[in-house]
Amino acid sequence: MVVMRYIINCHVFFAVITILFVLVMLGGCGIFEDSVDHDGENVIVWKVDNSPYVVDSTLVVEKGQTLIIEPGVIVRFDPGVALVVRGNLIAQGTAEDSIVFTSDGMLDENHPNLWGGIIFEDCSNESILEYCKIEHGGDFLIKIISSSPTISHCELKYIFPHAETGGAIIFCTKSSFPLIRHNLIYEFYNYHAAGIFCESSNPEIYDNDILCFESDCKAVIGGGFLSGNYLAVDTLIGAPVSYVPDTSLGDPVDETGDGICNTTSTSPLKLFLNVDGVRNPKSKPSLFHISVK
Repeated sequence: MVVMRYIINCHVFFAVITILFVLVMLGGCGIFEDSVDHDGENVIVWKVDNSPYVVDSTLVVEKGQTLIIEPGVIVRFDPGVALVVRGNLIAQGTAEDSIVFTSDGMLDENHPNLWGGIIFEDCSNESILEYCKIEHGGDFLIKIISSSPTISHCELKYIFPHAETGGAIIFCTKSSFPLIRHNLIYEFYNYHAAGIFCESSNPEIYDNDILCFESDCKAVIGGGFLSGNYLAVDTLIGAPVSYVPDTSLGDPVDETGDGICNTTSTSPLKLFLNVDGVRNPKSKPSLFHISVK
């Protein structure tokens, strides 16, 4: 059986009509034939029937362009390659059929082959990642620059930064105000890595499970109020039940939240730092039942 993979090169992604026609005639039409103009914008649809898509060089969705990704689509990126969004990205999967963003390389200690993540750069506030599985990034999985996308019901896991310290699953900077809610964020191992790192930004962070896998990691650094989140560290990786919540939120933490507002954790775990405050902390994870396939 022959499996077709659609290779996307940023130099030809938004080609002129004449090049498009040639590519279609040659049979290399997976991405181009799904591009249409609608209300003055160029709309590109990545269809599940053409999945997986393989991106071999950094791809930019420019202003005035919208990339729509259907549920069930798998997108694989070559090492170091990123998806940069300056226009609009609509990636809405479902609980039964998520969208996957991952690396196309081998993944082991000798061949990490991590991709460059999704970068929202001064993009449309209508951009959304919903029911997506995003994994195997380098310094970050999602970087948000002067943008306010929505990230909801996603599974975000595994970064391996190039430096010995730092890195974040989600990195927000330059007056970004994203909505980050109902996500499972985990597997960030580096010394002083963070689940969410905010610099000059104030995201809304609601009802997430953020699981640190090292005692020197932080669930959240900087940002606005945390509400309804479960912040914990895995004290024994691989054990069935080994997560310990930050006790500065109350000991024991009230299941429905005790209204404590701290800007920096007072627990030895210190899982949050320099936030505006904490509301309704959770003593148990709320999102493990979410099926992101």
